[in-house]
Amino acid sequence: MASQYDSIKTAEELLKEVAAHGLSTKPEDICRAQDIFGRSEVKELIRLANDNGRLNGFDGEPDPRGTYSSGRVGLSKYFYQVAFKIWSWEDATRFYNQHSNFPVIDALEENKMLHQQVKELNGELKRAKDDRDVEHRRCREAVDAEQAAQKKISQLEAEVHDRDMTIMELKAKLYDLMMKEGK
Repeated sequence: MASQYDSIKTAEELLKEVAAHGLSTKPEDICRAQDIFGRSEVKELIRLANDNGRLNGFDGEPDPRGTYSSGRVGLSKYFYQVAFKIWSWEDATRFYNQHSNFPVIDALEENKMLHQQVKELNGELKRAKDDRDVEHRRCREAVDAEQAAQKKISQLEAEVHDRDMTIMELKAKLYDLMMKEGK
């Protein structure tokens, strides 16, 4: 069976036809609309879904968040009329939330930005921890070296003390010998 949309090649042409004559709900027309949407690039579908007739300036490009009217009716309401008819409710709602629901899109973008910031902060934290670990190792090595030096000093002091004691003993013996000879 032939569809009334057989001559239509792009999603934009389909939406203009729907705007002019309404959406046909005949099975062959719905299948053709599915085929047209299915062959369209996602970027094109997003552009049509967000075409609300607004501009980002008097001479600007179409902008769904724009503040200036272009003087024409946008295609977004027809896009979603067709989308909810040819796609499952879940798919159409997901498309809306991902591409046209600006509070959700803004929240997702903010979430993505916050994840990026968290990633950067985690990197900085890791570098700081690594620096702290290096400094800790250096301090530990310095303390170990100081303790080893202190131990060596203690050993040397003990040796000096032993030698001093030996010297004192020898002096005492010398004194004793001198006293014996002097008698």
